[in-house]
Amino acid sequence: MSLVKEKPVSVIPSVPREITPIDEFDSLLDRFFPSSLLRSFGFRAPALRSFREMETRIPRIDIVDHEKEVKVKAEIPGFNKDEVEITLNDGLLTIQGQKKEENEAEEGDMVRSEINWNTFSRSLRLPTEVKADEAKAKFKNGILEIDIPKIQATSRQTIKID
Repeated sequence: MSLVKEKPVSVIPSVPREITPIDEFDSLLDRFFPSSLLRSFGFRAPALRSFREMETRIPRIDIVDHEKEVKVKAEIPGFNKDEVEITLNDGLLTIQGQKKEENEAEEGDMVRSEINWNTFSRSLRLPTEVKADEAKAKFKNGILEIDIPKIQATSRQTIKID
């Protein structure tokens, strides 16, 4: 008779989390380029930015096509309205933001300066022709809302499947 050592069962409940395409890509990169291999070429792991971090810099956007207008909502936490620019050109909506923070701290003879630039840009094709000159935007608590009237109201019809 031989004894087989069992693996201990985790008592900490795991919270289910959605696997995103960014997670899958990170996993693929880790399999092909392990950190030990990268270190042998002089790369350090902290210098490599994870794709999850890059994903958080792109605002999440909802576009709703109503009968007479198109409504766009974007999550832009940490920005003020004067740090965000919205352009609409030939049905292409672009939302850009740039924020610069400077912090200086003196410690003895050494002066440390940390400059943090946060920027993003997101462009989306709108689902229909709109009146760009009549668009209105409001920004509150990190949520940008844009209302853009359509050139021609659309009437929707339900099509029955045979």
